[in-house]
Parts: sequence; structure tokens; C-alpha cells
Amino acid sequence: MNEVAELLGVSVNTVKSYALKDLLPPPDAFIGQHRGWLRQTIKDWNYNRPRPSRRSPDPSMLKNRRDRRAKR
Repeated sequence: MNEVAELLGVSVNTVKSYALKDLLPPPDAFIGQHRGWLRQTIKDWNYNRPRPSRRSPDPSMLKNRRDRRAKR
């Protein structure tokens, strides 16, 4: 998990959270109960996974932000 976290630039707890939520790709290998991934597997998964910043914004949220800024 440490190497995956380092590769992704996140904390080990974040990677553990991904694992608990079943968000990580299928492991390339198992050693006992430990899962292992090739660097390229993690890089490909990270590049292709959905992120909030890659989705188009909800227009209603943009309007609300503008309204809040105008009230300041």
C-alpha cells in the first residue's frame, strides 16, 4: 500500500480507503493475503478513473456560487 500511495501522491489511508471501497483495480498478484499491482496497472487505473474535476459541472451549482458571491 505504501508504494501505491507514493505512486498516486496520496496517503496510505487514502489507498486503504480505496481498497475497502473496492475502487482499486484487480491485483496483478497475491502473496498470501497481500495484494500486489504492477506500476503500470496503477498508472493506467489512475489515469482512467473518474474524478469530480473531469465531470462537467452542474449548472445549478454554478448559479448558486455566483449568487453567493454577489451577496458578499
